[in-house]
Amino acid sequence: MITITMYLLIIAIAATTLKLLISPTIWERILGLNLITGKTIMLLLLMGIQRDNLFFLDIALTFSIVGFLGITLLTRFLAGGGRQK
Repeated sequence: MITITMYLLIIAIAATTLKLLISPTIWERILGLNLITGKTIMLLLLMGIQRDNLFFLDIALTFSIVGFLGITLLTRFLAGGGRQK
């Protein structure tokens, strides 16, 4: 059952990547990037559960912190005017 869920997550990541590439605004691209990081974290957690390895959980935690900080800083940069200022 976990394997099926992992394959569905990979398909969802691919579909979100396609949406990220064709989205017209920068805010939709940031949202797509945030969705990809969330789905990647779920995939890492499922891999850790399936293989009974806590190392994947550590990687998922680190990836979530880095992803959150990256999206937050990118959003603040763009909301403040970006390079136009």
